[in-house]
Amino acid sequence: MIPRILPFILFLLPLTQISAQCNKPYPSDNACTAPYFCNTAQLNAHCSTIRVPIFGKTYLNPKGFCGSLESPSWYKIKANSATLSLRFTAGAGCGTDGVQAVIFSTTNCADSASFTPVSNCINSNGGQPVADVTATNLNAGQTYYLLVDGYSGAGCSFNITVLSGTIQNVVDPLPAPTAVYGASIVCAGVSSSVYSVSANLNATEYIYSISNNGGAPQIVSRPDSFYNYANFPATGTVNVCVNYKNDCTQSPQKCLTVVLGGSNVVTLPNVYLCPGTSTTLGDGTVVQNTPTPAVDVSTSYTFSKIGSAGCDTTFNVSVVKYSNRKTSKFFFIKNGKSETLGSTILTPNADCSPKTGATTLKNTALNGCDSIVNYTIYNATQTYTLN
Repeated sequence: MIPRILPFILFLLPLTQISAQCNKPYPSDNACTAPYFCNTAQLNAHCSTIRVPIFGKTYLNPKGFCGSLESPSWYKIKANSATLSLRFTAGAGCGTDGVQAVIFSTTNCADSASFTPVSNCINSNGGQPVADVTATNLNAGQTYYLLVDGYSGAGCSFNITVLSGTIQNVVDPLPAPTAVYGASIVCAGVSSSVYSVSANLNATEYIYSISNNGGAPQIVSRPDSFYNYANFPATGTVNVCVNYKNDCTQSPQKCLTVVLGGSNVVTLPNVYLCPGTSTTLGDGTVVQNTPTPAVDVSTSYTFSKIGSAGCDTTFNVSVVKYSNRKTSKFFFIKNGKSETLGSTILTPNADCSPKTGATTLKNTALNGCDSIVNYTIYNATQTYTLN
């Protein structure tokens, strides 16, 4: 019966929790799919963390960018004032590095040669905690592209403050949920059942609208994508509708009709496994991400639970095994000096030969997985020719 699967569903809850509200909109690594800041207040309050680079992935490198591009965060803004000045304050994860940022205009977001900087380009190269970007000669109503990156691949957190200028209000549409997950047939006498939708990174609320037998809907706002409904009628149907919402707009609804009584098939949200981890399905099957695959692998599982009154439940779930996230970094350190990478203290070889190694950074990759950093340390007192 459904109550027996609650521990498994609750195990999935941390995967869909929404973090601090200031991190909306969630940036894209592609300029053409970048989200808009919907108003000046949202831009002024924005916070984010630059993702750790994905080893081997390449990105569009716009003309006029003042650094190397490892893990871009793209946003769009629609200008209102002729000048817009933004302050970037770097936080955790920067170490001795910092953030890079610039505002572009372009006639073709897919063509690197069409990008033109309309602001200064900051390239911290030394971990300055505060740096300002000022765009001038902006045309009201025109869309511009803000690019933020971590210097030398740094996974920096940062905050944006608007020092001067404004942007126009924009409604950046949210797509409707693709499906409402949960029991479509509920056995008689069941007291509650959990429903959910896939998490949307740009949503701050999940609005559940639930009506019994065509009656007035019960509206519930949730900070995460799950809701445990506990007001089923004795017979008939229940309509479970969900839409995404944020400070700028809300999406269309997606609905699921629930029938009281009969057999039951439930599709559960995906389970994501970091390298070296495992999960136990509702029938006791243990799925392990060991050995770790070379690329992400998704496998479907089906299991059943036997309930009362002939109302057995079949569960379908996909388990995604993540591959290792790897990146490379280079350090130039003088004799007697050191730097810290995660929990690893880096020092150069005294004989000036390059030192190589690898370390693991906790919770810095997708869905809280660890990332592996391969590093090379050069003695800064020695001159090298890098081929």
